[in-house]
Amino acid sequence: VSQSRYPAEKTEEWKQFFYRVINICRELGTDSWTDLDSVYEFCDVHCEVQELRRSVTQSDGSIQIENINPTNGTASIHPNYRALMTTRGHYHKLLDTVGMTQRGRAYLIDQRKLPGNKLANILGATIEDLAQ
Repeated sequence: VSQSRYPAEKTEEWKQFFYRVINICRELGTDSWTDLDSVYEFCDVHCEVQELRRSVTQSDGSIQIENINPTNGTASIHPNYRALMTTRGHYHKLLDTVGMTQRGRAYLIDQRKLPGNKLANILGATIEDLAQ
């Protein structure tokens, strides 16, 4: 995919993730130019989730879960943390679906396997034919 195929205003993080997705799709044999808009959207979602994560990550690496109200001192869940936790499950399902997790790749590869014995598949015969 040439660099002119995606919008110029995308970040370097977006572009790196885009190439990761494209390479995985090619390796799995699931790449198609008709899916390009979906890949763009997937990369947008990835960057949005990463931005949510950065917005609640403090300088020491910990996550800011609570937000303290300055007027009355009450604590509440940080809105960006709530959004991240809501989005995270859906995001991981999406990663799984497109084969970007170990479990997802194993499932996709299993779906491509032909039923039966490897030798039978190579010879174009069934297991029953080989048994005779």
